[in-house]
Amino acid sequence: MNMRDQFSVRENTDIESLKLLRPEWDALWQRCPNATPFQRPEWLLPWVEVFQPPEIWALEVRRDKQLVGLAPLFINHWAPEPVVSTLGAYTSDYLDWLIEPGSPSRIVQSILDYMHADALAADGLELSNVPRGSHLLRSEFLSRWEFEVTPDEACPVLRLPKTTEDLKTIVQNGQFRNLQKARRRAERVGQVQVEVATHHTLDELLEGLMRLHQARWTQVRMPGVLANDAAQEFHYRAARGLLDRGVLRLYGLRLGGVLIGVMYTLAERNVLYCYLQGFDPDYAEFSPGVQMIGAVVEDGVREAKQAVDFLRGREPYKYAWGAQDEPSFRLRAREDMCCSVP
Repeated sequence: MNMRDQFSVRENTDIESLKLLRPEWDALWQRCPNATPFQRPEWLLPWVEVFQPPEIWALEVRRDKQLVGLAPLFINHWAPEPVVSTLGAYTSDYLDWLIEPGSPSRIVQSILDYMHADALAADGLELSNVPRGSHLLRSEFLSRWEFEVTPDEACPVLRLPKTTEDLKTIVQNGQFRNLQKARRRAERVGQVQVEVATHHTLDELLEGLMRLHQARWTQVRMPGVLANDAAQEFHYRAARGLLDRGVLRLYGLRLGGVLIGVMYTLAERNVLYCYLQGFDPDYAEFSPGVQMIGAVVEDGVREAKQAVDFLRGREPYKYAWGAQDEPSFRLRAREDMCCSVP
């Protein structure tokens, strides 16, 4: 075999090793057309820094010294039994490996062979929220490793038409009426302003998101995903890097100068991802959630995006916008299954 066709696998077991990979990691991300914001170093490095998984096991694959694959794994001791999981678990809506398109089968196989040869300090492998386009779902890997594949949480996705007028063929008519009524109702009270965070307004809008999201969940006596300090710190750190790369779009809705809603959106390639929102319950009559989503959808059409991805959760409001479920999958393999492969 030509030496240029050989693949080498190396472990990264600490945050400093991952930081050193950052330039190559970013370049690999750019070469992977199906990668999402949740595989970016700007997302995963803050996740590692804040949540501090005790056993990082990120496997890099190189061909002729070039990084061509990255499986950002860790031994997940937060699970009922320790398993190998993907970094970003619990806060990321899509979890996947970065695999260069040129030789995906051989790159993934190199990772799996390395994992098989190494004695896993866990009960097995469990990969959640794997998107449908992942190379991990190729049949040759599933049969070789005897993966158990089950549906995971669906992500409702709105496929965007080419013009705003064509939205009426996709979005329920009642939702358009709701949007127009909400805007008119708010305009009768005061000036309505939709803004997107800049470096100067980022901290203000992030603080508003934390406050308004918590206020919404306090009303129903539930904690919400931003209730703990670690989750908030993660998003403060990730947001700055994502804004620098032009990925973060933090929409703010003001009524008469008062911030009544914030939507945490990620703009990546041809998709807008609606990650999180918060709004002031005292202004619920003005439907701030509907108004913010309306702004996101209209921006998506104007910018010729292909879709608005509402991410995990099957809340009714997503389907009112015409979204349809996009599946994700959970892959499981017990340690004895992995080690039984010839």
